Amino acid sequence: MIRKILIANRGEIVNRIIRSADQLGIVPAVIWSEADYGLDYLETPVEKHKLSGSGLTSTYLNGDQIIQIAKKCGADAIHPGYGFLAENVEFARQCIENNIIWIGPSPEVMMRMSGKESSRIHAISAGVPVLEAISGTPAELLKMVSRFAWPVLVKAVSGGGGRGMRIIKDPGQFKQQVEIASLEAAHFFGDPFVFIEQYIEKAKHIEVQVIGDKQGNLVHLFERECTIQRRYQKIIEECPSPSLSEEQRNRILSDAVRLAKVSGYDSAGTVEFLLDSFGNHYFMEMNTRIQVEHPVTEMVTGIDLVTEQIRVAAGERLSMNQSDIRPAGHSIECRICAEDPASGFDPRPGKVSHFGIPTGDGIRVEHAVGAGFEVSPRFDSMIAKVIVHDQDRLKAMKKMHTALDQIIVHGVETTRDFIREILRHPDFTDLSFSTGFIEQHAERINHAIQTNKSVVPDSVYEAAFLTLTSPKNCNIDSAINPWSTEGFWRQIRSKTFEYNGKIRRFTPELICQEPNGRVTCFIHPDKSVWLSAEGFTYQLTEPALTRIPGNRPDMGDKQKELVESLVFAPIPGILIRFTVNQGEMVSKGDIVAIIESMKTESLLLAATTGRIGAIRAKEGQQVRLNEVIMEIDIN
Repeated sequence: MIRKILIANRGEIVNRIIRSADQLGIVPAVIWSEADYGLDYLETPVEKHKLSGSGLTSTYLNGDQIIQIAKKCGADAIHPGYGFLAENVEFARQCIENNIIWIGPSPEVMMRMSGKESSRIHAISAGVPVLEAISGTPAELLKMVSRFAWPVLVKAVSGGGGRGMRIIKDPGQFKQQVEIASLEAAHFFGDPFVFIEQYIEKAKHIEVQVIGDKQGNLVHLFERECTIQRRYQKIIEECPSPSLSEEQRNRILSDAVRLAKVSGYDSAGTVEFLLDSFGNHYFMEMNTRIQVEHPVTEMVTGIDLVTEQIRVAAGERLSMNQSDIRPAGHSIECRICAEDPASGFDPRPGKVSHFGIPTGDGIRVEHAVGAGFEVSPRFDSMIAKVIVHDQDRLKAMKKMHTALDQIIVHGVETTRDFIREILRHPDFTDLSFSTGFIEQHAERINHAIQTNKSVVPDSVYEAAFLTLTSPKNCNIDSAINPWSTEGFWRQIRSKTFEYNGKIRRFTPELICQEPNGRVTCFIHPDKSVWLSAEGFTYQLTEPALTRIPGNRPDMGDKQKELVESLVFAPIPGILIRFTVNQGEMVSKGDIVAIIESMKTESLLLAATTGRIGAIRAKEGQQVRLNEVIMEIDIN
């Protein structure tokens, strides 16, 4: 049996693997970098090893360094979690060559199934239906694309997670979008090659969880519904899929098992399919690792997937046969991410000043948020996963509503309110959704959220008033109950607050008792007040005294010209590449630079036609929101 596991990852999956290791009596060890602020397991007695270096390439993607740490600390196994090196064939081989057990499928199986082209070939040989696809250089793809109907989908040959993927709706967009997808693929996976696939409109995304051992035994643990996505990345998952008939379910499960067996699969993995509006399914890809959404399968089947994955890596047989796996009830997972849905899900890194999680029967929260936790632009935007389980889908949805009302994140904007509105949407309730659901409904959902929060209850202003006038308000490390503190409000008759661009002077006539429902208040390091009340979160600030409500003059022509001549950072992140040089002519709409934040790439476009002037930043530099990156000389 394995004695010690080095966990080659970060965040909530580390806590998940630690739990299984503890249950098996295995010693867990973790790695961490200087960019890991406030991860809760770093505050525990778990064995820790610091990575040298600062960027991802020199830390979590540095296989040589991780192997050396494993050998030095006496780990006889490495668990890669998901992301980073989890599907890196060379790293898996490195582990094996150094007599370290790789907790994942064999490198040979990974070679066959982790690449989109190679797995597609194996799917065809196994008789599993696939969509027509072509691969090649951008120039070659441009010549061959005429055989497809528009829209088409461009995908990176390597990697996953929506990176290097673009929907192209007409020929005029083709060349630019293929080049962008190729650049993205090269940056994230070191492989610029992409391929084209026929895009299915109104499709659903169904995936099948499988697990096999080294003796040739393999089972499925039923399927998950993963259709609700933004930027090709899932934010809500369910088990089982409510979209499938029993006949469709049996066909998809049978195809997934057949493909996994043909490939010799010997670990936990996921076979992914698209389901069209006629009920036909097509193989998409295989993820040769544990998935972010594995908890919904665990909740429904009662099987600990990570524990089983560790056991089969150690050479044990699967502890169950197919007939032993009997699903019960319904489970839903929602990903809480530091993103702003109203701005196209742009990343919102920053310090989390308060984090509160729901508890209760059938509620599970996976996270790694500790004191001083900071959402870094270097990593994924996910803060936590909220998972619920109940007897059926309707009851699970109601439980999730309750759980989302109770989760509190202060300091950064999140997707919580947006997800809650999705769960209320009639198209979600009656299963009339496809992978384009968010694109189709985002504007209305964001409008509904703003409408619901546009009228701020007096209790929120009162809580903010009490918080700011409390002698404890200098404490930014713990939440404040404003109704339990004595403040200086008797000497302060009123305060001016700004919320969502609107300014209000609040004068409490009488300090009343705490309203029904919990109000949580927190002062952020920037001195703004974050409050959660009745399921909503508000951020109130004290504006400058010279600010006049409603005084927002329109920009004059000269001001407008000045703004257009500057290229600003639309999000905080890492400036990974300039696509132009100083002195070069650009046209309005041209791509001039690329910023990466939380594994999301944002393209910086020229707002006017002109010549590139001063460049104020450097590649590899971390830039702030709205920081000036370069100038464009309009004259």
